[in-house]
Amino acid sequence: MNPFLTLESSNPSNPSNSSNSSNPQTPQTPQTLKPLKPSNPSNPSNTQTPQTPQTPQTLHNPDQMRILIINGPNLNLLGHREPGIYGAQTFETFLVKLRQAYPDVEIDYFQSNHEGDIIDRIHLAGYGADANLSKPSNTSNPSNPSNPSNPSNPSTPLPCDGIILNAGAYTHTSVAIHDAIKAVPIPTIEVHISNMHTREVFRQHSFISPVAHGIIVGFGIDGYRLALEGLLKMLAH
Repeated sequence: MNPFLTLESSNPSNPSNSSNSSNPQTPQTPQTLKPLKPSNPSNPSNTQTPQTPQTPQTLHNPDQMRILIINGPNLNLLGHREPGIYGAQTFETFLVKLRQAYPDVEIDYFQSNHEGDIIDRIHLAGYGADANLSKPSNTSNPSNPSNPSNPSNPSTPLPCDGIILNAGAYTHTSVAIHDAIKAVPIPTIEVHISNMHTREVFRQHSFISPVAHGIIVGFGIDGYRLALEGLLKMLAH
């Protein structure tokens, strides 16, 4: 028998069903087979469309210090580039540990191999939307959950309380980055992973040092943590 068919029952009160009745038997109504409609989970009328959960927005806590770490050219290759000098740890791995160690500080991170992008990010750290950049800046990082944008201008990161800067090779060449640091109203700590004063002569001069509020040199990647400690103490006074 078809499992999706149901049998309608006959009427037991019908005297024609009695075998003892003397009346001639009346022909019974033929049994009718009715198809049973199975439930169809794919039918939109039977199911509710699940709602897609919204990604929660990251909100800036005004009570937290916001510190921006900027890395310059070739520092995206930390962990791979000359590990004997710069170490074997990637900066992304280090950054996760740093944020875990300082949960009460909002730590933004930006890296670029391009001088103009670094200058734009310094301006935005100092002034936010008031930096008046003439073109959309490629400095916001929507994939970074600790880098919320300015609610009034989602493409513009919020201003920061201080900057930790490793300008890489631009340290020795960039008057423009020097001027950008000097132009913003927040302190900058200069960081170098290696001791540049023991390296090639052309690495021993810094255009950043004269405008930096402090310098951390030669402590490896831990120099960023030392710079953060010093910057937080500086801002607390």
